[in-house]
Amino acid sequence: MTDQISKRPIPVWIISAFFFFSAIYTLYSFAIVLSGNVNLTPQMQRYLESLTPLNYIISIGIGFLNLSGAITLFMLRKHAAYFFLSGLILSIASFVYNILTTNWLETGAAGVIGAFLSQLLVLAVVIYAFRLRKRGTLK
Repeated sequence: MTDQISKRPIPVWIISAFFFFSAIYTLYSFAIVLSGNVNLTPQMQRYLESLTPLNYIISIGIGFLNLSGAITLFMLRKHAAYFFLSGLILSIASFVYNILTTNWLETGAAGVIGAFLSQLLVLAVVIYAFRLRKRGTLK
């Protein structure tokens, strides 16, 4: 076990920690927003009201895939690359779906820019995971 820990690249630790904490923060954010304890702009309120169960299922799916990717990456398993890739594809599909079916763009540029930057970050993780897989670091 100690040998396995010493072979784990530093970026794997960073990526895994980031996605673990992101999952916790996302659940916390959902809880406080849905509880009504956050003041929202009228545009944000309309956006939240326009969300359907499908939107929530997709969001949970993306989180599950990314968290699965982080766990399997930490365990140095080759499936990590595919979990992250699946999460990225679902995230891009969700991005397009939300633009077409909700007033998401009215909530401000920060949300769109943030979503785009997070997709770029996951793309970098996907590329890194596939490189680790090709090198044989992921088994």
